[in-house]
This record gives sequence, C-alpha cells and structure tokens, in this order.
Amino acid sequence: FVYQLPVGRGKHFAVQNRAADLAVGGWQFSDVTSWNTGFPFTVGYSDSSINNMGIGQLPNRICSGKISNPTIQQWFDPSCFVSPIPSNLVGVVDYGFIGNSPKGPLRGPHMTVFNLALSKSFTTFKEQYAQFRIEAYNAFNNVNYGQPASTVGPGITNAGRIGSARAARYMSIGFKYYF
Repeated sequence: FVYQLPVGRGKHFAVQNRAADLAVGGWQFSDVTSWNTGFPFTVGYSDSSINNMGIGQLPNRICSGKISNPTIQQWFDPSCFVSPIPSNLVGVVDYGFIGNSPKGPLRGPHMTVFNLALSKSFTTFKEQYAQFRIEAYNAFNNVNYGQPASTVGPGITNAGRIGSARAARYMSIGFKYYF
C-alpha cells in the first residue's frame, strides 16, 4: 500500500508556513508485506545407486517425516528416509534403484517480511521533481530461517538441522530526480 500523509498545503492538516510545509508536508508511507508458509524441499540420499551423473538420488520414504513441533535443531525426521537399495541386495547390487520419496514432500520454515518506506517529493520545475526516500527491508527484523539440511544417508550428521537465516533488517536512503 501507499498512504499519503494528510499533512501539508492543501491537505486535511494544512500548514500555512512555507518552511514548515517543506519539512512536514507531502510525505508518503508505503509497505510491501510478504507472508509465506514455507517453501517445499526434497530430501536426497547421500549415496547414488543409479549412476545418475549428479542429478541426485531419492531415498525410500517409510513415514511422512513431519514433526509436530519442529525446531531449528530438528525440522524433520530423517529416520523416515532410508536407502533405496533393498536390505537383501546391499553389497550385491548397488545400482538401478530409485527411491519412492517424491519431490518436495516437506515444507521449510515460514517467512514474514515487512518492507517499509517513507518518501517525500519536492517540486522543482514544472513537471519535474526530486524525491527523498528512506527504506527499511525486513523492518521489524523478523528471523526468517533458511531450509534445513535435506540430505540423509551414511555419514550425514546434520540432516534436518537449519543452519542459515535470510537477510536481517537493512536500510537504504535514496534521492531521485524525475524529469
């Protein structure tokens, strides 16, 4: 949204003094808010049994993998994803098995971002004007965690853990001249 503040010459709260109008009149407040329930992610298996040239091995999914109260230490249950090679063929045949886990069966953490801006335009000459802006991205500094480590299998110890976060609050100040 964009909201024109009702202060200044010709507005609801009129200011008669030209210097005061220059300082407090003509400001706009705007916001772009994003809410996301979490991006889907695919669980992969660390050992490839299909010689797939880097495409990625899918494990067998034996339960949903969802946890009722996920934390950053354990976002999903890695024990629900196992080797696609049947246990009676391990060591005998080590290729040709594709897991049954679908692409994107789980969702990562939700995300909430408020991007706020305050701007003021100054008329300069006829239809030309200058604009001063102050912008705050992720203005309330919400912690928006990244996706969890999603590879399971032999030697993997961090499956299900979240080790990153999206950008913290940052601000910018800008000046534009429109002609």
